[in-house]
Amino acid sequence: MSSHGEERLSSDVEVGAMYLKQGDLFRGVSISFLTKAMTLAQRGSRPEGAVLFRRGEPAAHFFVLINGSVELSVGEAGQSVHVGRRTGESFGWAALVGRDCYPATARCLSKIDFLRIRVEDFKSLLNFHPEDSFVFYRNLSTALSGRLMESYLGKVPAAEKDEPPGELDAAERGSLEAVLGGCEFFEGLGRGDLEKIVRLCRERQFAAGEIVFRQGDHGEHLYVIAEGRVVLERAIDLGARKGRVTIEALEKGRVLGSWSTLLALPHRLMSTAVCQKPTRLVVMPGAALRRLMLANKDLGFNVMEKFCFLLRDRIQAAYGAMEKI
Repeated sequence: MSSHGEERLSSDVEVGAMYLKQGDLFRGVSISFLTKAMTLAQRGSRPEGAVLFRRGEPAAHFFVLINGSVELSVGEAGQSVHVGRRTGESFGWAALVGRDCYPATARCLSKIDFLRIRVEDFKSLLNFHPEDSFVFYRNLSTALSGRLMESYLGKVPAAEKDEPPGELDAAERGSLEAVLGGCEFFEGLGRGDLEKIVRLCRERQFAAGEIVFRQGDHGEHLYVIAEGRVVLERAIDLGARKGRVTIEALEKGRVLGSWSTLLALPHRLMSTAVCQKPTRLVVMPGAALRRLMLANKDLGFNVMEKFCFLLRDRIQAAYGAMEKI
């Protein structure tokens, strides 16, 4: 046992796998994958008030809560952005989505017990289990979506139906394919996959100052910036502190809109998108893209992995905006 009360699990792998199975990230993965993941885990505990990790520290591990409660906070004032209480809930996933450092500080609100898994080892395991990797990243996307909703203080209503786009001519298809090929969401996909996605899309032009969508609107679509610049703004109420902040400024190749439709979740837009100059957007219904991803697991995995990175960046931007209020 280490100085922090952590030990490598061996005989109780099955018990540990039970904790993982209850969690948000491992739901639906195979028993074989769960068992192998548990061989990488260390079990540990911390007293009330202890700091598990601090913002800016190297993100070498992620954690699965067994019992107790943990608060994630940002900024010098320690603004709370999430409290984890559920058995199996995961946190500290920064390195799973390409971050070298933790974006928030984790403090124990009570004595906690947890599992700790080294990210580098876990990524190696994912590489050997492609089907489980797809399920894991899908779950991670759902968890990131929920965390982003919390940071925006948004609520989720019922979904609306979208209308399919009309037929495109050859020039329009070529233009859309070029835009999607250079997009952060679809970069690296084969031409065949891009052609399938293009069939879901249409283009829209916006003038400088025009609003693409408003905070609180119900949404069904994703938008890819082909040309121009779009700023995401959010009105935030943190009790004693209120204000309107810029979450992020997006340019060519960036994605915005109703991302939770990719997870079969209804979506209320949590920011207002304003064009800072004349802007051309590629628009697609999120539900239709989800159906395409489910029908093609390789495509689905590639998009879902990039989706995790996108949500990671939006959470980071939202945390930064909250600190400015």
